[in-house]
Amino acid sequence: MGLSYSAQKKYDASIEQYQKAIGVAPNWSVPYQNLGDAYHLLKRYADAADAYRKAIGISPKWSYPYDSLGIVYYEQRRYSEAVEQYSKAISLQSNFPAAYYNLGLAYLQLQNKSGAMEQYRKLQTLDPIKAQHLLQLINK
Repeated sequence: MGLSYSAQKKYDASIEQYQKAIGVAPNWSVPYQNLGDAYHLLKRYADAADAYRKAIGISPKWSYPYDSLGIVYYEQRRYSEAVEQYSKAISLQSNFPAAYYNLGLAYLQLQNKSGAMEQYRKLQTLDPIKAQHLLQLINK
């Protein structure tokens, strides 16, 4: 139900459903990830980060909550912390195009063009479209 509400942009209702799921299965990381996503869409960054950290605590080898936490940090302009999270996501899943792309964006914000170019090179085989977009941003 939570995903259905999220698709309808009824984020408060989706949050309620994810919280119910967590009540039933508190050791399952997926509802925490989804809860974080709903909070993130509402720009409730502290709540989103908390939910993602809980997902990480339950499933520390699952890459998605790290990437999601990185996005929250990025949107808060906490770029160095975002880099740490994206790097962790990539260390867990080396074929994760979104994490490479996001890492490249964070490097650009930190004025690290060589780091961004490294992500571009890695993205070329994983997702050429994302790679091209990142390259355009690097060359701006």
